[in-house]
Amino acid sequence: MRSYVQVLNKLDEQKTLIEKREKLVILLSGQSDFAHSELSEEQKNLLNHFKQYGYSVLETGFPYNQEHNFQGCERAGSIRASIRNIQQFAYSIFSIKYRQTLAKHLQPVFNSANIIIICQSSGLNMLKMALPYLKINNNADITIIALGPVVFCTFKDERFKVFTIKGYKDWVSVFFDKQPVNFWISCNHLDYCQNERVFELIDGIFKNED
Repeated sequence: MRSYVQVLNKLDEQKTLIEKREKLVILLSGQSDFAHSELSEEQKNLLNHFKQYGYSVLETGFPYNQEHNFQGCERAGSIRASIRNIQQFAYSIFSIKYRQTLAKHLQPVFNSANIIIICQSSGLNMLKMALPYLKINNNADITIIALGPVVFCTFKDERFKVFTIKGYKDWVSVFFDKQPVNFWISCNHLDYCQNERVFELIDGIFKNED
């Protein structure tokens, strides 16, 4: 894990893949593979759903950097991915250096005016732990859609509109998270991005916002 943090710190901040947009949507989650930041086709499909609402989409995961976005990488198995996510979760709680590193790579997100952050699993926890080191425009319109979150305590910040979607079959989020839930659905921890009910709820959120 220490070597992974060192890799993140060595990435050139000028090579961020995040561009300032009027409307931007990204996906934030723990990395299942420390070697790259590719998203699954299901994750990309969920992000692209927001294009109909005029949002620009970033089809890569944290740390959103050219030097860490390798194409065609082999995906880690579920056991290895789980171990790495647990490591990242623990580091976010106990390592100030890691929290500062999270903030460094998340900062460009908040240059946009209208932002949607899709937080999977520990993604909401990553954002929470980075918040003390982030500069956020109070005029920005920021919406978080948390899918099966796992957060240390809870996420509370009036600058963000937070919608939590949790599957009652998602034992990881059910047992290890205390975040208030807006919508309960029939879903496992790894299946949110291909669950049709998630897409329906997203559309409902936008219609209510209008």
